[in-house]
Amino acid sequence: MDASKRSYEFEEYEKYYGDSVQVKKIMEDCPCCGSKFVVTHSPNAGSLIVEETSRCLDCDFGQKKVIHILN
Repeated sequence: MDASKRSYEFEEYEKYYGDSVQVKKIMEDCPCCGSKFVVTHSPNAGSLIVEETSRCLDCDFGQKKVIHILN
């Protein structure tokens, strides 16, 4: 599947840069309006992954879905 058509992305630490305040802003704030994301986590113990869904309630950013691999 083409990466532009996937509805999720895998966690990559290379995309974070700067100090702890900057990294926290990248992870928790909406890139469109700057509001805090509402984040939910769905663990899957059989596959050792956690599916994270972030969405903004203040604008029409949509959802950001990230897969965290626990292994």
